[in-house]
Amino acid sequence: MAANEVRFAPEDVRRVERWLLWYADNQEADGTISDRVGTVASYGSNGHRDSTDSYAATFLMAARRYQKAIQGQPAAKILRAARLAFGAIADVMQPDGLTIAKPGYGMKYLMDNVEVYGGLTEGQPCLRQSAMRRRPREPVRWRRA
Repeated sequence: MAANEVRFAPEDVRRVERWLLWYADNQEADGTISDRVGTVASYGSNGHRDSTDSYAATFLMAARRYQKAIQGQPAAKILRAARLAFGAIADVMQPDGLTIAKPGYGMKYLMDNVEVYGGLTEGQPCLRQSAMRRRPREPVRWRRA
């Protein structure tokens, strides 16, 4: 979607929309995505999660960039998935403002936290502009350096 601002490509916007809808359809109730196993023709969840903070953050970045590209509101299920993604990030946010990769796994990865920062800063306008009444679960706080 970042390249779309340089060279508009409607087919890329449609591909992003399909991925956002796939993500929304496969998102767990807690806002996370489970790893998939199988083949292209047939695959399913293996019940494990690689990273809950990073997946949610990259979804939020893509959703916001998609929203800017279409100059309107994404489908309701994409906005619902964005709200759940914020919750998934909140669930692993630590008192120091950093996230651990997933519940029960206490590692804080630099790359994941860079993605989380991007997802939170890009994703919040997506939620504000959607006029949703319910806010994501607290606390999601970032301090500017």
